[in-house]
Amino acid sequence: MSYYRMAEHGRLRAELIRRWKPWEQSAGPRTEEVKATSSRNGYKGGERQRLRAPAKLLRRTVSVRLLHAPRPGRTSARTAAGR
Repeated sequence: MSYYRMAEHGRLRAELIRRWKPWEQSAGPRTEEVKATSSRNGYKGGERQRLRAPAKLLRRTVSVRLLHAPRPGRTSARTAAGR
C-alpha cells in the first residue's frame, strides 16, 4: 500500500522550504575557471550537428532510389512485350 500525502503535508513542506531558503545558501561557481567549466555542463558533444548533413544526403539518396525502384509484382511495358 502506498503512502498518501494530504494537501496539508504539501503546505507544511512549502513553509519549511520558505523558512530554510536553500537558494540563499547556494554557492555556485565562483572563479572564472570554474564558471567556464560549469557553463559547458549541458554540452552533449555536437554529435547531432555533425550527423545532420550525412543524414540529409542519406534520406535524399534513399528517396531517389525508392522512386526509381521497380515495384514488386508489377511488370514494366518492356518486360511484358519481350515475353
